[in-house]
Amino acid sequence: MLPTQINIHCQLLQSDWLDRQGHMMSQGDRYGIGPIINQYQVPQLPDIDMRHLPHTPLSPSHVIACLRTQDLLCSSTERLTISPSAQGHINGISYWMDLVLTPAVHLTKTRGVFCVNPGVRCDPHSPLVVEMTYEPGYMKLDIVQ
Repeated sequence: MLPTQINIHCQLLQSDWLDRQGHMMSQGDRYGIGPIINQYQVPQLPDIDMRHLPHTPLSPSHVIACLRTQDLLCSSTERLTISPSAQGHINGISYWMDLVLTPAVHLTKTRGVFCVNPGVRCDPHSPLVVEMTYEPGYMKLDIVQ
């Protein structure tokens, strides 16, 4: 059974783990390459399910895009304005995909997180715009300033 639609959900979050995981610490850097590695940190962690790591949600979850199966070969860009539910320092955007098999049958797949570097300060009175860029075989989420 093929899905008829893919709903992409996202949520703003703060996680000390994200700040630590992608940085080479100076204690183990005998050759001085830490700053170079830290500059080119990978922004997407496609297999990390943030539900199992310490984090603080800074917004409710939102559907940022609904992609019909027949449109998966077309590029698209979606923007969504999100009002944070708490003050904090956003350093990640968690995402997951809800595959719609029939109106009554949905399957959640592909959990991951995009790192927001540098992080963005937020508060409930200042909405933020999250942009999703989709290319066949590639997706990116980021905060647009």
